[in-house]
Amino acid sequence: MIFRSVSLLFSYIFILAFASTAAQAQCADPVAVAGTQEYFEAPDNTFKFCNGTIWVDMGGGGGGGSLGDLTDVDITNPQDGQPLVYDSATSTWVNAACDNVPNSAAFTDLVEQSLSTLVTSNIIQITGIGCSVDAYISGDGSPQIRVCDDGTCSSVDHNWTASTVSVDADQYIQARLTTSGSQATTFTGTVAVGGLSDPWLVKTVGPKRVFATSTTYTGNLGGLTGADAKCQERADAASLGGVFKAWLSDSSDSASSRLNHSTLNYLLVNDTLIASDWDDLTDGDLHARINVDELGNTVNGTAWTNTSRTGASRGSTRSCEDWTFELNTQDGYHGSLAWADYDWTEADFNSCSGNRRLYCFEQ
Repeated sequence: MIFRSVSLLFSYIFILAFASTAAQAQCADPVAVAGTQEYFEAPDNTFKFCNGTIWVDMGGGGGGGSLGDLTDVDITNPQDGQPLVYDSATSTWVNAACDNVPNSAAFTDLVEQSLSTLVTSNIIQITGIGCSVDAYISGDGSPQIRVCDDGTCSSVDHNWTASTVSVDADQYIQARLTTSGSQATTFTGTVAVGGLSDPWLVKTVGPKRVFATSTTYTGNLGGLTGADAKCQERADAASLGGVFKAWLSDSSDSASSRLNHSTLNYLLVNDTLIASDWDDLTDGDLHARINVDELGNTVNGTAWTNTSRTGASRGSTRSCEDWTFELNTQDGYHGSLAWADYDWTEADFNSCSGNRRLYCFEQ
């Protein structure tokens, strides 16, 4: 009796282990659990059955495995990877509708890109589809797409191509295109995956905008950081977009060390040319006065600078204690909006209690 009980116990353990293994058994390409049936459009137009390890032809009637061999089947416009399910109402096998609309096919837009340069998108995973779908890209800059098996594209299923490719659920796609040869120009690559399409926007670097603030401030600017924040506030209020910093130096940090040195034009917000690049900006003479505010209005007066024509700091003696002081016992260097020669930044010095503008430069 004890021997029989032990034998039965081992039999139950074996059955449970086998059932657990079978339940977890899967086929690959596409991934499916044992018992799944799908129609494979390419290359042989057959229905296949997942036996828990591989996909095998379903032998209907004579065992040929082709669509014509199956009985009690009602197939309408079959698609690659589409599952075959049993409809009890009609007592027939039918192809289930395929969800070909992914959850997303949107790449992250790019800005400030170099001219005539090949750039690649981020890598996105295609989820939410129930079968293989077509994917392609069209648009500017000779766009291409590739399909990968992982999130780093270390394993590539379809390499870079401008042609239509097939994408399975949970695979990854990436796009690339060549940017425009013109400044501030947007190229669009439209990515279509199954029933969803999204534009990928890639904009080249453009001219840098410059303005004098519409508001004035004492020498207590909150340091260089506070001055930069004031420039950004005015730019945001005018919906200019971009990042702006003040043309301002203190005892240790110069405008030249704090600001980006653009190789492109510097323009007022009304598109008036100030300088053709950083070297032109710092050669002592501007092409025009910086006398337009962030709203495009003409303004006058002076602007705090403590900065020489080359962008260097003029030291600590007249910087309103590094732009944290607003009494008349200290002075600060400023420039004049009335001039386009070196006086635009080196005009004079006056009391920190005075109210002056800031020059703001896009980065």
